[in-house]
Amino acid sequence: MPQLPPPRRFRLLRARGVQTGLLIGVWWACDRAARALHAPVPGAVLGLGLLLLLLGTGRLPIRALQHSTRWLIGEMLLFFIPPMVSLLDYPQFLGWLGVKLIVAIAAGTLAVMVATAATIEIGHRALRPRR
Repeated sequence: MPQLPPPRRFRLLRARGVQTGLLIGVWWACDRAARALHAPVPGAVLGLGLLLLLLGTGRLPIRALQHSTRWLIGEMLLFFIPPMVSLLDYPQFLGWLGVKLIVAIAAGTLAVMVATAATIEIGHRALRPRR
């Protein structure tokens, strides 16, 4: 299926730098709002909620963030290199302490994956048309 060109009002948003700036701007604004309102929820979570609302209502088309999100996901490896370098500085992590940490990290990752999958499944069932 051919990809449709974006509407004229979103042509500037095709640039990855502009898209990344938009994501950072939403995060920054929501972080400031959360601090000013003394919200019990971090600004990053509010920003994700705002983006979800904008994307869900169609106010912000998915294409407006597509290049930036693909680039950020592609560069996620950079976020995991520093922990590997620090492993070389602390060899005790290669013993029982390391095993305990790996089990804790794996259990936490599994818990997040299960919670995310359950949330998506519940949302999918709620949005499914009734017969």
